Amino acid sequence: MSRETEPEPKPSAPLANLKQPRKGTSGRAGTGVGASGGGYGLTRMRFQNAGPARLILSVLLVAMTALLLACGAEPSTEHAPATAVRIDSAGRSVAVPVNPQRIVSLAPSASELIFALGGQDLVIAVDDYSPLPPSRPDLPRVGAFTLDYELITALSPDLVIGANITPLEQIDRIGDLGIPVWIVDSTTIAGIAPALAKLAAAIGRTEAVAPLTADLARRLEQVSAAVDAQSERPGVYWELDATDPTRPFAAGPGSLADEIITLAGGRNVLADIGEPYPQVSLEAIVARDPAVIVLANAPWGVDRQSLAQRPAWAGLSALTDDRVIELSPQLADAGARATPAVFDLIEYLQPRFASD
Repeated sequence: MSRETEPEPKPSAPLANLKQPRKGTSGRAGTGVGASGGGYGLTRMRFQNAGPARLILSVLLVAMTALLLACGAEPSTEHAPATAVRIDSAGRSVAVPVNPQRIVSLAPSASELIFALGGQDLVIAVDDYSPLPPSRPDLPRVGAFTLDYELITALSPDLVIGANITPLEQIDRIGDLGIPVWIVDSTTIAGIAPALAKLAAAIGRTEAVAPLTADLARRLEQVSAAVDAQSERPGVYWELDATDPTRPFAAGPGSLADEIITLAGGRNVLADIGEPYPQVSLEAIVARDPAVIVLANAPWGVDRQSLAQRPAWAGLSALTDDRVIELSPQLADAGARATPAVFDLIEYLQPRFASD
């Protein structure tokens, strides 16, 4: 069986570093996840300090240009190899089949990226939480926190695709079954384009990358122009989880929701908190008096009426001015993962942030 090696240096960072990249990662070859994930460490630091939406757009465009050059540089051979050794987003060298035909996806973000590339015909099963494309409503589900390894084996996949949330134990267990596991990671909006490029090369859908990323850049530029026309950026409070209604979890700086707020023309009222997913007091939100409240937990029953019952919240500007945005399940999911679907949410929010 012949094998082709992808001409890319092997990063040294382990899978765990995907969630918390080392500070100072430059994205140069051999420095860790940044080397293989489209400069993940550098991109993350840029976004933590991002201001105008133009900066975020420029990062996406630079990433898109780099990935298009990379896709165009793949050598062609007269006799196609059976496998190709490629570096995944976790920095792992994985021998993947050339043009795989039977893919199992273990994460919603991975599934959405595959479907965005038009690869739904290649997928034979997904995890319990992945959305199903209209053309494949009956795809089997193989579990999530606990996988059905017998079902996975019976399906005879030639490639399993996971994400940064996929436990190492699952990766090792599937690898022991003789099935290659390839990790695709997209945790920031600028990281979507590099993730698409790597994934497209792994599943044989490189022709889909250029039109898809060009469309995303066009949409982002249109939103950016609309944001530039706004008279001001309203203060936004983005709530994620109110299991404890006295100390809800919210979006802080460095979170995906924080990037969405910035791109859509808002200003995160928790920008000074210093952590991406803080648990905040009700008094802290009253003190900041957000002009807009986004409820990503609306699908779980949190609404304007329940907010008004919290101490002193009935007088918040967002409630008195009726600017509480209750996200639908589909839009809430879009805001939870860095995939092309996040652009639907950005386009939905921008005119609502801009309205007086």
